[in-house]
Amino acid sequence: MSVYRVFVWICGIALTLFLAACGSKPADRTAFPIATASPSQTETPTPTTQPASELIQPVAEGAAVRFESWAPASDWLAYWLSTEEDTAGNFYPFPPGTLNFLNIHSGQLCSEPQFIARDYNDRVVWKPDGQVIVLSGGSARQGTPCKIDFIIEPDVPVVSKIDDPALSPKGNYRAQTTIRGITNKILNISTSIFSTTNNQVINTVNWSIFEGEGDLGLGGEWVTDTQFLIYGTRDQGPLLIKAGKNVVQVAPELFKEPFVPNSDTSLYALASVLPGTDTYHIALFGVGIEAEFPSIMLYHSETGAVETVPFNHLWSPAFSLDGRWLLLDQRPYRNGYESYALYIRAIDPVDSEIRYIGEGDALWAADGTKVAFGLNESISVLSFPDAVQLGTWNVHQYNLFPRAWSPDGHFIAVEGYAEGWQQALFIINIEE
Repeated sequence: MSVYRVFVWICGIALTLFLAACGSKPADRTAFPIATASPSQTETPTPTTQPASELIQPVAEGAAVRFESWAPASDWLAYWLSTEEDTAGNFYPFPPGTLNFLNIHSGQLCSEPQFIARDYNDRVVWKPDGQVIVLSGGSARQGTPCKIDFIIEPDVPVVSKIDDPALSPKGNYRAQTTIRGITNKILNISTSIFSTTNNQVINTVNWSIFEGEGDLGLGGEWVTDTQFLIYGTRDQGPLLIKAGKNVVQVAPELFKEPFVPNSDTSLYALASVLPGTDTYHIALFGVGIEAEFPSIMLYHSETGAVETVPFNHLWSPAFSLDGRWLLLDQRPYRNGYESYALYIRAIDPVDSEIRYIGEGDALWAADGTKVAFGLNESISVLSFPDAVQLGTWNVHQYNLFPRAWSPDGHFIAVEGYAEGWQQALFIINIEE
């Protein structure tokens, strides 16, 4: 992995601006390159060279690029483009960029210079009928791509309702996490579980973490309709709150693993539920000093069985979308730098075989049946979980990052980053 790719990846995670910037304004055109599938290649767990792949060209290039969104019909996409003059100013949260629309079937491309993105409130919202709402500069306009022609009230609800993560799956309970205070850089926190029937508190748990560990949010998530998992605490480890019942200390009680409070290396947990059931699995893993990470452990709620998995890192996400696969990260070193290699194993039965899938920055299709990997100047797409390679594509000079599958799963929007802050947008069609 190149020094530059590592730098860009870190910037992209730590500062969203580098993954959210757009390229300079291109000239209008009626045709543009869309990459199509090349013959399948076979990846190996320790690749020394990139597999042969099709050379692809960008659909847009400039000083910065920020992919915005796909239309519901997967025909149009929106992205923001910035000139060198734009990038010479204030980068926070990303350089100002002009909105562009591109039809990937006809090649129609239009720039909308009246819409300049300057912060996260500037965005594009697609309606199911293909109408588009552009929120920019405190105003809202609606129309069709390349014809945004009438004003609407900016406070009109334009985004479909998202399920509230504070509510349990069946809506019987609600979780609320609040910070009670800070002492010597330690956040003192309370998580309460409410009944949605009468809004009465039925559980309250006090816990703490070190200040600066990231966005607190709920501090965890619902596992089943009656069980809420707190990912990790500095004083008690992960906690499983059972509505109206005792709180379970996950490490010592479920895994029989001692927990050391206030340690530099701590234990955290993530959970997954098999859809349509109350059967869940919890993965226990280390955070803190990497050299001290224990092997990952996996708990099976249906039997109470605990097993050790010979890996020290979980992938992100840790479980497949269908809840049937555990995703593991080997973290191999390539050219002196840490990379990311995905291995999977079926969660059930115990001690299932571990298989290699691919390496690089991964992006799953919405249905979970395909995954794209960006590694240096190459993109590979594989079926999941059988890991049949569906195609590979490469470019010159750009390090590639898959950003968004189209809703129909046929296309991938890919951002590219090159030295000198030159950026690009690529579209890959994996169906041809």
